[in-house]
Amino acid sequence: MSVTAVDHHPVLRVAICERRQFDRAALRALCSQDPQLQVIVEASDGGELLARLSDDRRLVVLVGRSTIRQEGAGLVERIRAALPRARIVVVGISGELPAADAGADGFLPRDGDLADQLAAVYG
Repeated sequence: MSVTAVDHHPVLRVAICERRQFDRAALRALCSQDPQLQVIVEASDGGELLARLSDDRRLVVLVGRSTIRQEGAGLVERIRAALPRARIVVVGISGELPAADAGADGFLPRDGDLADQLAAVYG
């Protein structure tokens, strides 16, 4: 007799929105540390990101600080309007860009340890 394994932790789909290629690679590497995180889209700006995604409750959008600086704080609002069920996490240096001020659901500190960073993705 065989028993089907039950996965109690479904994969979270992750979208990365960061204009700097090096920072996108760092976020992709962070996500690769956890098999439950699957990067599905990498975009260099908000327009590209939104053109490639549809709303999903298992979606986490990581928005880099350089992208917000370039496009303005309204970027998070545009993502929220287009993807209302997604979790939006702002990436930056601790204390630099409070997630609540940007309207995001969370803040991922670039200068935190791995456990804290992964916890920020999951919420």
